[in-house]
Amino acid sequence: MAELDKVHLSKGDVIARRYEIEEELGAGLLGVTYKARHISSGKFLAIKVLRPALIANPRDRKRFEEGFQRAKQVQNEGLVRYGEGGEHDGLVYFTQEYFPSQSLRQLLEEYAQQQKSFSFQEASQIILKVLRITDFLHQNQLIHR
Repeated sequence: MAELDKVHLSKGDVIARRYEIEEELGAGLLGVTYKARHISSGKFLAIKVLRPALIANPRDRKRFEEGFQRAKQVQNEGLVRYGEGGEHDGLVYFTQEYFPSQSLRQLLEEYAQQQKSFSFQEASQIILKVLRITDFLHQNQLIHR
């Protein structure tokens, strides 16, 4: 993950003269996700900056761009909406809706700290939501990686 270190933005950095970075939300195999504010509207959104190694090859870059355009057209209440994609100072990024929330991992850790377990109903509801959205994505020829 050495390439991931090359993706670093700080609070106050401005991307594409439209988005001001507020904070880092997390990092993963794809890249780093930031909470940002759209300068003209003041609305918050998420910006994901891709690891350069993932799209260094023109074929991989084209595959990413085509996949992004396909994903952008698919809408469902269980999915965040994608905004725009672009490049800033050699870094490829895309925007998506921002929802202040807790990840499933955070929820699991919280339950573990409190020595709680999900009830059957809670676990079933989570699993059903994941399965429904996964089925929807597959019906639209999209695979979440």
